[in-house]
This record gives sequence, structure tokens and C-alpha cells, in this order.
Amino acid sequence: MNGTIGERLKAFRKSLGLTQADFAARISMTGSGLANYELGRTAPSGLVLDLISREFHVSKTWLQTGNGDMYLSDVDPVRDKEDQLSRICRDIMPNAGDFGRRLVKALARLSVSDWEVLQRVAADIAANDPETAGGTEAEPATEQVRRAQGKVVPLFRTTLYNEGVSAGTGNYVDDASAESIDLMQEPPRGTDYVLRVSGDSMIPDYPPGCLVYVKIASRVEYSQVGIFSIYGEMFIKRYTRRGLESLNPDYDLIPFQQGMICQGLVLGVVPESID
Repeated sequence: MNGTIGERLKAFRKSLGLTQADFAARISMTGSGLANYELGRTAPSGLVLDLISREFHVSKTWLQTGNGDMYLSDVDPVRDKEDQLSRICRDIMPNAGDFGRRLVKALARLSVSDWEVLQRVAADIAANDPETAGGTEAEPATEQVRRAQGKVVPLFRTTLYNEGVSAGTGNYVDDASAESIDLMQEPPRGTDYVLRVSGDSMIPDYPPGCLVYVKIASRVEYSQVGIFSIYGEMFIKRYTRRGLESLNPDYDLIPFQQGMICQGLVLGVVPESID
């Protein structure tokens, strides 16, 4: 389907038989905010499209470009692999518990190149095993481990939106700023991506330049810190009954208003180093 993102969004909404108000409520935004998207007055950010895709199982690529199928495939190949591996794990490793389930989910997401890296890591381990290598010790040589303060540290890959979310007066964030990042510590469970903070309105907990773990969420609880957009400008703020609050008392409260959308829950700050 040709046309604009707004026209495709409207066509998709109508295919579901939903009013603007009903559709918008599902992603915790206002009907007028959705109307602005459909009319082309404002453009939904990549993170808003992620919310729509997750909630309604529509292809983000189709919304952005009109290419491909409107709906996501009924069978998610990654989820299908996870389910199969989970069943195998339960059958052959009944005592593995939650760690076993998380491990097989991680394995299900590995790409061909990731498996090649894992194979090299396994070869390094075997080379360092006295029982298989006659006691010979070898230095690990893989791109997925590094030395930090004398320790071998595994890396955990996720997506970084490098043009920071604002802890001040607002920034624009889009997919163009997205890149892959290797973290030296395992992210909190539920992490979907990492954002860089700019501005000082959330000091001391979230200083300028720090990275934060974010879980995609259309709502947060009172007193929790979230990622919010207001007509495309992104903020990291604490959610209160009165509005969006800064930790720095020099900044004013942002009252609730049309076009304000919750896009994620902040799970914590990415450590700068490993102890």
C-alpha cells in the first residue's frame, strides 16, 4: 500500500474496526494524538511504532514503508524455537529451573554468526581444560569476551538509541540513532533497549550521558521512572499523580497533556565498569 504512514495507520485501524479513541487507549495515548498521526500533522516515532506493532501484531516495516505484509506472521520463528527448546529442556534437564529456561531462550535468539562465536568460545574452554589439553593454558581469543580489571567478561548485545532521551526540555529520538551495543553486564530481565540520557533534570540518579535500561511499556506506576514522548519529543521523568516530575528541583513539573505517551519503564542505569 502506498501513501503516508498516517494513511497506513488509519487503514490498519479501520481494518480492526476500532475508533480512534479505542485504538489510542490500547497504547495509552489520546484519540486526538492518534488523529494527528493519521492526518500527518505529526509523525510517530520509532518507539511509538514499536508499541503499535507489539499491541496489534502489525508489521512495523509495513507501517513505515508500505512494503511487505500488513500483519506479522502468525508463527513467530524465534518464539517457536524458544517453545521447542523449552520443552526439550524440561524433558532432559528437569532440575534446570528458571536459569535453564532463560538459557534456552537466549540460545534461540542466536544468529549464525553468534553460533560461530559460541563455537570459538567452546574451543577456547576446551583448550584451557587440563583433561582435554594436557594441562596447557591458552588465552581466550574471541570477540565476545574481553578483559576488564583482570577478569574475562561476557558481552550482552542490545539496541542503543544513542541520541539521548532528554532529562531536560525534550529531545527527538528516531530509528536513525539506533545501533547495537555490547554490555559488560547482563541487562535486567525485560530490557528491550538502552537509551542515553541528556540534560541534568534527573540528577543525581540519572546524570547526563549515562545509559539506562528500558522495557517497552505503555504505562508505568506512580513513582516509577519512565520514558515519555510529547509530540515526538522524548523525556525521562518520574510519573506522579500531578504529572511528570524531575528529580532536580530546578526543573518544573510537566503537567499531563494531550499527545503525552508512555513508551517505556526505566529499569536502571547501565554500569560504567565491572567491579
